[in-house]
Amino acid sequence: MRYLGQGLFIIAILSYIFYKSYLAGCLFLFLLPFYFKYQKKNCIEKRKNILRNQYKELLIAVLTNLQAGYSIENSFAEAYQDLSLIFQKEDDICVELTLIMRGLKNNRTLEELLDDFARRSGVAEIKEFSAMFQIAKRSGGNLGDILKKCIGMIAEKMEVKQEIITIISAKKMENNIMCIIPLGIIVYVDITSPGFLNVLYHNPMGVCIMSICLGVYMFAFFLGQRIVKIEV
Repeated sequence: MRYLGQGLFIIAILSYIFYKSYLAGCLFLFLLPFYFKYQKKNCIEKRKNILRNQYKELLIAVLTNLQAGYSIENSFAEAYQDLSLIFQKEDDICVELTLIMRGLKNNRTLEELLDDFARRSGVAEIKEFSAMFQIAKRSGGNLGDILKKCIGMIAEKMEVKQEIITIISAKKMENNIMCIIPLGIIVYVDITSPGFLNVLYHNPMGVCIMSICLGVYMFAFFLGQRIVKIEV
């Protein structure tokens, strides 16, 4: 409902600024499914970032328990106890750890449970750890040392990614402001100089010009979103 309200508000603003027509607003309604898809993608990315940071804490806790002499299965059990003091029970990492503990009690292997978690999460770092863990178990080497190196590399990658997100957060805000300014200028001119922009509305030439402007504006908006999106 929130995104439906946002989508209708954006459609109303664009139809007023570029066309001043209720008909344009009705025609723009077909964009709502694309807006929902866009917001869904953003929500998924935000949830993945939160899970990625929670998973980093899990890896650190598991590594600490391994160094204390626990087995890998008991390390995850102890890590659950540690993380339950930091996160809420409904947080994704606690829910997943509960499933892992339940699976271990039902005689499922930790490799299988981690692989299932990685597949459902869609987070690259979780998939990497799951793959490394399976290789380490099958190789028969020193599991503690292997996992220590793996966890160190993955944790370092997560830290770099988080630093990048922090650095470009200000640029994202600047990009959002720059997207609003052109619309604000048109509204300002329309309010302070009534009738000045009437030549651009309700006639074929004006509709073509404003349609071109809207196309350029949308292209600039998505280009800006792509520029500030950096993958590690």
